[in-house]
Amino acid sequence: MKALLLFLLSFCLNVPFLHENIKKDNPRISGYFEGNEPFWEMEINDNYFVLHCVNDIVKDTMYFSGKQAHTGTYAFKSDQVYGVLRESSKGGCILDITEDGDPTHEIYFSYKNVTYMGCGKLTTPSLPVFAQQPDDKEKERIQNIQNAVAERENHSIQAVTNNGGVPEFWSFADLNDTIRSMKVWYYHDENLYTEYYVEENRKLIFGFEQELFIPYNHRPQQTWNCAYYLKNDSVFYHISLGHGKTESEEWEPDDISIQFQHRKRQHKGIQEIYRPD
Repeated sequence: MKALLLFLLSFCLNVPFLHENIKKDNPRISGYFEGNEPFWEMEINDNYFVLHCVNDIVKDTMYFSGKQAHTGTYAFKSDQVYGVLRESSKGGCILDITEDGDPTHEIYFSYKNVTYMGCGKLTTPSLPVFAQQPDDKEKERIQNIQNAVAERENHSIQAVTNNGGVPEFWSFADLNDTIRSMKVWYYHDENLYTEYYVEENRKLIFGFEQELFIPYNHRPQQTWNCAYYLKNDSVFYHISLGHGKTESEEWEPDDISIQFQHRKRQHKGIQEIYRPD
């Protein structure tokens, strides 16, 4: 396995990615892949990918080399991620480290100087999500704000509530007088739930939800998440990964604003000083 991995990565690093070839012949790839140690997952949709790896979320465009004629192997790269995607000659995935019961491909990639490997399958593009026309400048502005406030966050527990009888843990961070973040997470029915909000001038501009299925004494098994970008209390762009409530016919993206206001009301009830009854 080690020899195979070294060969595949060396193959990737030696595939020429010429600008002219990228624009003219770049293959269009979509698929879902995952691995463990640590748990990570990646969704690719028409070469745009979202990688969840440890505590990082990476979103970018991948550029693929032409498929190698005899092995069904692609090399790919982006600004932070590069590697290879190959179809197993025997079918399935010889790595056997995925919950997917019918994987067709293996993936090996490097991110932050760490090598990851996993399994998955190619899919058709999910047009309902990626066909949206977001306000690119506003989305970029919000991403810059979220990145800036994230540098102030230390993720320490700053409050505990028991709304609904389930212990909930809170953390907060301020970028300045008008921009702040709030995170709430709790464990219930073998799922770890995370809610994350960034507000500007008391209005929600970014929201993130995650549901991680992680039974006691196990590593994470399955995840769903969704990121929301808002302007004037309305979601103008969202992107989801995995199977979850976004698949329900009753789900509405703008419900994130209602959920945020509910959390704001709960936040007001958190006391600074302990006063036992």
